[in-house]
Amino acid sequence: MGRNKKKDIQRHAYNRCWDRFGFCLGKQEQEELVSLIQSHQADFVEKQSLRITLWDVKYRDKSMRLVYDKKRKKIVTVLYQDGKKWLYAKKSYFI
Repeated sequence: MGRNKKKDIQRHAYNRCWDRFGFCLGKQEQEELVSLIQSHQADFVEKQSLRITLWDVKYRDKSMRLVYDKKRKKIVTVLYQDGKKWLYAKKSYFI
């Protein structure tokens, strides 16, 4: 049985939002954010390729940067708004 890229992308965004912001970004929430992007209520940051764009949005009192896949109409991942890479809160992870 083949993998489904749309579902993989959706699962990745769910996991990254949990890791970085501490709340779940389920299917309904992702659809809500996609709607904000498509209606240009989110702030456009830059275009990275023909299908990938970056958007800044405030959601649940958190400022976040979304990577959006125009072809699949899905959020690829969730980043901090300043664009910094995620650092694990547990210092023991690095030891």
